[in-house]
Amino acid sequence: MNRLFKIFSNSIVYIVCSAGVLTLTATGSALSRQGDVSVESRIDKSQVTVGELVRYEVIVKHKPDIEITMPPPGINLGGFEIRDYKPFDPVKKGDLLERKVEYTIAAYDTGTYVIPPTGVLYMTADSVQNTLLTDAVTIHVESILSGDAEDILDIKDPTELLRSWKTIILLSLLGLLLVILGALVYMYYSKKKRGVSLFEWKKEPERPAHEIAFTALDRLRESTLLAEGKIKDYYIELSEIARLYLQKRYFKPILEMTTTETKAALAAEKIADTASIKISMLLDECDLVKFAKYLPDESEHENSLQLAYDIVNLTKIEAYAFVEEEQNIENDPEIQAEPVDVTAGENSSIINDNKERNNQ
Repeated sequence: MNRLFKIFSNSIVYIVCSAGVLTLTATGSALSRQGDVSVESRIDKSQVTVGELVRYEVIVKHKPDIEITMPPPGINLGGFEIRDYKPFDPVKKGDLLERKVEYTIAAYDTGTYVIPPTGVLYMTADSVQNTLLTDAVTIHVESILSGDAEDILDIKDPTELLRSWKTIILLSLLGLLLVILGALVYMYYSKKKRGVSLFEWKKEPERPAHEIAFTALDRLRESTLLAEGKIKDYYIELSEIARLYLQKRYFKPILEMTTTETKAALAAEKIADTASIKISMLLDECDLVKFAKYLPDESEHENSLQLAYDIVNLTKIEAYAFVEEEQNIENDPEIQAEPVDVTAGENSSIINDNKERNNQ
């Protein structure tokens, strides 16, 4: 029975509100009043184009002892789409409180749209609940096209781009310049990494590896390292000379290898046993002095240096050695020159070279 009475009373209130006092302004607003509560709805524009945003506000003024329930975000606003919802804090104006919510809405089709009445619930001090409705608001939505514009335009024909040969040539030259610059930068960093100059000037032919080694060994023999007691420096220099020679002779990075790696790399070169043994002896002795703090006596200094001379003599490369042979003049008056390989074994010419250097 109470529920039926409540529904009947709310219906009466709705009818009274709909027939109540309604005041319209130039900005598109409507005001409804019921007792100590008034509801006003506003729009900032009553004529818009498709997709244009409209601000719709619902403002309630009431006495502080009245409880108000403002419209929620998802209310029905007709054919408008709600883009944003913003509630405001109550503001005291004289002996009344003002509450406001703001909707940002838009329509995406032309025509005349009506925002239906929006209900505001309130409860008086004696716990009587009522509903106050705003008035409906009308908004006209127009097309963004002008009146004489066609609805859908035809696709335009492809437009031929004008060619400027001057621009094409300039862009081609710029691209070529960038390619050349990139190549130079790549060459610079590539050669810098290998320790080579970008522009290599003409150099004299490099001396044979054995000549460079002999010169370095002679210079080491005449140095004062041993006299100054710099035994370790002497053997470091001796090891570097021998390793540099082996690197140039066999084209392997001997200077970057350990002694064990050096022996393994040279094992594939088919070096004569005598030379291989001497290489192993020299490198091992140099390692003992450099890393194990071994101090050889004076006699061993000369022996180590002689090992280096022997290694170079036994493994050096010479293009050709010409051996003159006596021929029977009656049969062949010419002297025949034959190439002889001096890299294999300990032949008499190697021994003679070694003896001559020992006598120096």
